[in-house]
Amino acid sequence: MDKKINKNDVIFDWDPYNSTIITEKAGTLRYRDLVPSVTYREENDEQTGHITKVVIESRDRSKMPSIEIVDDKGNILHTYIIPIRAQISVDHDERVSVGTRLVKIPRDLGRMRDITGGLPRVTELFEARAPQNPAVVSDIDGTITFKQAKRGQRGIVVTSLIVKQPLNILFLQVSMYLFKKVILFVRVIV
Repeated sequence: MDKKINKNDVIFDWDPYNSTIITEKAGTLRYRDLVPSVTYREENDEQTGHITKVVIESRDRSKMPSIEIVDDKGNILHTYIIPIRAQISVDHDERVSVGTRLVKIPRDLGRMRDITGGLPRVTELFEARAPQNPAVVSDIDGTITFKQAKRGQRGIVVTSLIVKQPLNILFLQVSMYLFKKVILFVRVIV
């Protein structure tokens, strides 16, 4: 598993226009709730000629598009929830290794073109009103488990490492371990 890195080897390639989701485990890919024309559509890139799968918002709120990494016996090693507008880079039943890029998520650069783009948020901060999309913060340290999707949003339960007391939070996507007072997400993407 250890690989020798030589001088001038590329170990990471940063894309300023896209965020990515990469695999943490090696195995075989399995699509879950990725249905053509329901949760994703295929777009033809005119410049490259490649067909790209782009996740779209589904009318069926029970569908939560995700990619599972499974071992040779079919056991799920890891699940990645795929956000809307993400471009899927891999195919169903494809073998992947650690560090393979699964998804590209375009960054919203259109809103950040000039200084006036951030002004509505600044006024929200200085006024004494509730923000439109408030951040959700964990009150305890702990591990999280996902609840079933309800009305298009997925809930999580944060279980304390010390007391084993659950804390329910409604959200869409988050990492698998939390520290107290860490912002889980800034905006709910539905």
